[in-house]
Amino acid sequence: PARPSLVTKLVIAWAVAALHVASYHVVASLSLRPERDFMTSLDERIPFLPWTVWLYMPLWIVFFHVVVLSVQSWAAMLRCVASVVLASVLAYAVFVLFPSSYPRPELFSDDGPTSRLLLLVWAVDRPNNTFPSLHVALPFALALACLEDDRRLGRWLVWVALVPSLATLTVKQHYVVDVIGGGALALVVHAIVFPAFRARLRGSVAGALSAAR
Repeated sequence: PARPSLVTKLVIAWAVAALHVASYHVVASLSLRPERDFMTSLDERIPFLPWTVWLYMPLWIVFFHVVVLSVQSWAAMLRCVASVVLASVLAYAVFVLFPSSYPRPELFSDDGPTSRLLLLVWAVDRPNNTFPSLHVALPFALALACLEDDRRLGRWLVWVALVPSLATLTVKQHYVVDVIGGGALALVVHAIVFPAFRARLRGSVAGALSAAR
């Protein structure tokens, strides 16, 4: 068929997601020691806001499915899959070679849906493998992929991707440098997967250098 069906898109997306989750936990167990601590004064000033866990995990799941449902061609689907796989592989290499961890804050109460969700996230998402943040890299890589096919939707998704990215800081899952690293990884992946973006990037750099002379 000219375009993947809804069922096909969901099957591919869930298979990729399952592979990512499984491989992420394998890599987490392989991380070398000692783990690095990237805590800065800025990280210490960012408040711990447990309620933002609803923006950290559930919103990312919704975001993922919005991207999947918006895909209209096999080429777009393959580029999204390639973006996720490449971002994950590059991040895994850093996780193993340069492991880092984030100290868990004290949760004042383990009662209520927010506390239970946060404890679940902490149980599933280990405090290591922080740099670069895949919770930042993957949403932005997917948003940028959509931007190539649908400018309006892509711009909207880029803005939405900011929300779980900032939530990584307020649930104390990532350092500021992890967020920056995740954004940089998304751009690198996009430049590799999308040749047209590389051409535009080279043109922009050449124009800036020419104007500076």
